[in-house]
Amino acid sequence: MGADPAAATGPISGTEIWGLDIEVYRPGDDGDGVIRVGETDGWSFAIEYGDSTGGELLTEIARGGVEVVHFRPMPDQPPALLDYARDGAVLCGFGLGEERRGRPRWRGRPRRARGR
Repeated sequence: MGADPAAATGPISGTEIWGLDIEVYRPGDDGDGVIRVGETDGWSFAIEYGDSTGGELLTEIARGGVEVVHFRPMPDQPPALLDYARDGAVLCGFGLGEERRGRPRWRGRPRRARGR
Protein backbone atom coordinates (compact mmCIF):
# COMPACT_ATOMS: atom_id res chain seq x y z
CA MET A 1 0.00 0.00 0.00
CA GLY A 2 3.02 2.24 -0.36
CA ALA A 3 4.21 2.23 3.24
CA ASP A 4 7.87 1.97 4.22
CA PRO A 5 8.28 -1.46 5.89
CA ALA A 6 11.19 -0.06 7.94
CA ALA A 7 8.73 2.28 9.66
CA ALA A 8 6.73 -0.63 11.13
CA THR A 9 6.01 -0.81 14.84
CA GLY A 10 4.94 -3.66 17.06
CA PRO A 11 1.24 -4.34 17.61
CA ILE A 12 -0.71 -1.12 18.18
CA SER A 13 -4.38 -0.38 18.86
CA GLY A 14 -6.59 2.08 17.04
CA THR A 15 -6.62 4.27 20.14
CA GLU A 16 -2.81 4.28 20.25
CA ILE A 17 -2.65 5.41 16.60
CA TRP A 18 -4.05 8.81 17.55
CA GLY A 19 -1.31 9.19 20.18
CA LEU A 20 1.41 9.03 17.51
CA ASP A 21 3.08 12.22 16.35
CA ILE A 22 1.27 12.39 12.99
CA GLU A 23 -0.28 15.29 11.14
CA VAL A 24 -3.26 13.86 9.26
CA TYR A 25 -4.23 17.09 7.51
CA ARG A 26 -1.98 19.61 5.82
CA PRO A 27 -3.78 22.22 3.69
CA GLY A 28 -2.63 21.87 0.08
CA ASP A 29 -0.41 18.85 0.81
CA ASP A 30 -0.64 15.18 1.76
CA GLY A 31 -1.09 14.41 5.42
CA ASP A 32 0.49 11.56 7.35
CA GLY A 33 -1.10 8.14 7.19
CA VAL A 34 -0.79 5.01 9.29
CA ILE A 35 -1.78 1.51 8.22
CA ARG A 36 -2.56 -1.31 10.66
CA VAL A 37 -2.33 -4.76 9.06
CA GLY A 38 -3.17 -8.17 10.39
CA GLU A 39 -4.90 -11.50 9.88
CA THR A 40 -7.80 -13.24 11.52
CA ASP A 41 -9.54 -16.50 10.59
CA GLY A 42 -7.72 -16.65 7.24
CA TRP A 43 -8.70 -13.07 6.29
CA SER A 44 -6.06 -10.35 5.91
CA PHE A 45 -6.91 -6.76 6.65
CA ALA A 46 -5.44 -3.29 6.39
CA ILE A 47 -6.92 -0.33 8.26
CA GLU A 48 -5.82 3.15 7.25
CA TYR A 49 -5.78 6.15 9.55
CA GLY A 50 -5.13 9.73 8.53
CA ASP A 51 -4.43 10.51 4.88
CA SER A 52 -5.84 7.36 3.30
CA THR A 53 -4.56 6.38 -0.16
CA GLY A 54 -5.16 2.61 -0.21
CA GLY A 55 -8.30 3.01 -2.31
CA GLU A 56 -6.14 4.31 -5.14
CA LEU A 57 -4.40 0.91 -5.21
CA LEU A 58 -7.52 -1.27 -5.22
CA THR A 59 -7.07 -2.67 -8.72
CA GLU A 60 -3.37 -3.35 -8.08
CA ILE A 61 -4.09 -5.18 -4.82
CA ALA A 62 -7.00 -7.20 -6.28
CA ARG A 63 -4.93 -9.47 -8.54
CA GLY A 64 -3.97 -13.13 -8.58
CA GLY A 65 -7.16 -14.34 -6.89
CA VAL A 66 -7.15 -11.62 -4.21
CA GLU A 67 -10.55 -10.10 -3.47
CA VAL A 68 -10.70 -6.67 -1.85
CA VAL A 69 -13.51 -4.94 0.00
CA HIS A 70 -12.75 -1.26 0.59
CA PHE A 71 -14.91 0.48 3.19
CA ARG A 72 -14.80 4.24 3.72
CA PRO A 73 -16.81 5.43 6.73
CA MET A 74 -17.25 9.04 5.47
CA PRO A 75 -18.29 10.51 8.86
CA ASP A 76 -18.24 14.11 7.55
CA GLN A 77 -20.02 13.38 4.24
CA PRO A 78 -22.31 10.33 4.59
CA PRO A 79 -23.12 7.78 3.37
CA ALA A 80 -20.34 5.32 4.07
CA LEU A 81 -18.99 3.87 0.81
CA LEU A 82 -18.07 0.30 -0.10
CA ASP A 83 -16.24 -0.99 -3.18
CA TYR A 84 -15.53 -4.59 -4.19
CA ALA A 85 -12.61 -5.45 -6.49
CA ARG A 86 -11.30 -8.69 -8.00
CA ASP A 87 -9.06 -9.63 -10.94
CA GLY A 88 -7.70 -6.09 -11.31
CA ALA A 89 -11.08 -4.37 -11.55
CA VAL A 90 -13.60 -2.70 -9.25
CA LEU A 91 -16.70 -4.82 -9.89
CA CYS A 92 -19.23 -2.90 -7.85
CA GLY A 93 -19.56 -0.15 -5.31
CA PHE A 94 -22.24 1.69 -3.42
CA GLY A 95 -23.07 4.06 -0.62
CA LEU A 96 -24.59 2.15 2.29
CA GLY A 97 -28.35 2.66 2.07
CA GLU A 98 -28.14 3.83 -1.56
CA GLU A 99 -28.31 2.21 -4.97
CA ARG A 100 -25.25 0.26 -6.03
CA ARG A 101 -23.23 0.72 -9.20
CA GLY A 102 -21.96 -2.26 -11.16
CA ARG A 103 -23.05 -5.85 -10.68
CA PRO A 104 -22.14 -7.59 -7.44
CA ARG A 105 -20.28 -10.83 -8.17
CA TRP A 106 -19.36 -11.98 -4.68
CA ARG A 107 -17.75 -15.40 -4.72
CA GLY A 108 -18.86 -16.01 -1.17
CA ARG A 109 -19.54 -14.28 2.09
CA PRO A 110 -17.37 -14.36 5.19
CA ARG A 111 -18.41 -17.01 7.70
CA ARG A 112 -19.42 -14.32 10.15
CA ALA A 113 -21.86 -12.87 7.64
CA ARG A 114 -23.41 -16.31 7.17
CA GLY A 115 -23.98 -16.58 10.91
CA ARG A 116 -21.74 -19.58 11.56
